[in-house]
Amino acid sequence: PNAIHPLFYLAYLLQEKKRDFAGAEHVYRCVLTVEPNHLSSLNNLAHLLLRENKDVDGSEELFKRALSVDPNHLSSLCNLANLLQRERGDVEGAERMYRRAISVQPNLKQCLFNLALLLAEEKGDFAGAEELFLQALRVDPSSLRVLYNYANLLHHHKKDADGAERLYRRALGLHPNII
Repeated sequence: PNAIHPLFYLAYLLQEKKRDFAGAEHVYRCVLTVEPNHLSSLNNLAHLLLRENKDVDGSEELFKRALSVDPNHLSSLCNLANLLQRERGDVEGAERMYRRAISVQPNLKQCLFNLALLLAEEKGDFAGAEELFLQALRVDPSSLRVLYNYANLLHHHKKDADGAERLYRRALGLHPNII
């Protein structure tokens, strides 16, 4: 490993384990001073700025900077999609980012799930959402979140009570400790 790795992992440790966000931000910025295109530092700092500092503009800039270095960087694509949807209300932009991420990694359950919710809740595209829920279940057949949300889609929007019941029962069978 090169000399930047210990610095990056120190920032990560400060952020994720020690909850020292100011310290982590400082160390990520040190990494980026030495290696301005360090993708993980760009992505993690952007995530930290958004989550802890509520710095939407700074976060978006860093995600876009990471994507200018590597247009297929999955974490940055997914995180930028989340930012666009939740912070900017840019449903079309978020959908484009989720679809780009899925085109790079078709089995990326979290992006499949997020895009399914976006299609159902923001666009009323229940058929598209159902297709993505099914794809996410092929990746992880026991995902409680996917089973539950897909069952809700069947129940509330497709008026398929039997299908919804099967999914609710499957979720309960796979996760009996939730009741």
